[in-house]
Amino acid sequence: MNYIRNISELLYSSLGLNPRKFFVITYGLAVVWNVVCSLLFQFFPISQNIADSTEPIENIDNYLIAVLLIAPLFETLIFQFAIQNTLRYLSGNLAASIMLTTVLFSSMHLVNSYENAINTMAVGLAFGLTFEYIRLRFGNVCSILSVSIIHFFWNSTVVIGIGYFVM
Repeated sequence: MNYIRNISELLYSSLGLNPRKFFVITYGLAVVWNVVCSLLFQFFPISQNIADSTEPIENIDNYLIAVLLIAPLFETLIFQFAIQNTLRYLSGNLAASIMLTTVLFSSMHLVNSYENAINTMAVGLAFGLTFEYIRLRFGNVCSILSVSIIHFFWNSTVVIGIGYFVM
């Protein structure tokens, strides 16, 4: 149990970093994780995509609205605000609340593929850390808006990347 307490203390101390260093480290590691996993999955695929991204999307406008606007806001509200806040409140353990929320967030992305769920773990962790980083400084409303905006930009890069590789 001391091990989990030490992780929580480490997380709280890392949340005390200056903003630039925090965001560079957090999202830099998420990008590295995604690049490494994507390269590994090119050589060692672990599953067939459930939703084939090479098929044309019938209504691109609805797809973009869902992926770029609705998903970031609702996923932030559900995972970071509702689940992570509740777990942190009930357990008093920041590390456990972030890690469990990350696993749940990643599991939700299994609808696409196992690879997508694994790739999503790092960014889910980054979203959870960012939520706490901003919540401790500015409160829940700012953290919800901030994580939703960051999630929008993350999804934008994914959509651009998919468009690049599909074309």
